[in-house]
Amino acid sequence: AVVSTQSTGGEKCQGVRNFLVASQSLAVSAALQSLTEHGVRSHLVTNNLAGEARIVGREIIRAVYQNVTKSRPNSSQKMFTLPDMTSVPICYVFGGETTVTLKGRGKGGRLQELALSALIELQRCDWVGTRVTLLATSTDGQDGPCDASGAVVSTVTMVTEGADLEASLAENDSYTALDALGCLLKDGKTGTNFTDLIFVFVE
Repeated sequence: AVVSTQSTGGEKCQGVRNFLVASQSLAVSAALQSLTEHGVRSHLVTNNLAGEARIVGREIIRAVYQNVTKSRPNSSQKMFTLPDMTSVPICYVFGGETTVTLKGRGKGGRLQELALSALIELQRCDWVGTRVTLLATSTDGQDGPCDASGAVVSTVTMVTEGADLEASLAENDSYTALDALGCLLKDGKTGTNFTDLIFVFVE
């Protein structure tokens, strides 16, 4: 879709046209369409994802866990409300952009921090045979000042003995931790930037 806008301001702007050729909404819609074409049921949870990355990652997994196990939330307030699952597989989709408050001296980006926090929560929960995979990716192909575009973590991610994920998260060193586990996405720059996409597959 192409949207043309005609400027009305001043002589210098006369004859100038701006064309909006893509947007975050279009990116999310394309992702949902692709999932449908591949036979995967999907649900858009939010197109305005925001907040501290480590909190968002944790709360996404908590919301999925509560939905899978039909358990009550740990607190009176929930960051995300998911529809009741009638069957699996299903993919929950989130669009938007989180932030990171730097406290450590590690390496990584907001999506890597979100994914590392999600992995910690995935490891804490008893999924009773349910497989959950979180894929967090940037539409521009670069997450923070590094060569990764995001990360993929799941309930079957093998955490090496001695790995201290909590310490890595505290040091904002998500890149190093996820790289050691083989969880980084490195797709290369895309030449576009429509914030981020997070997919949570439940099987």
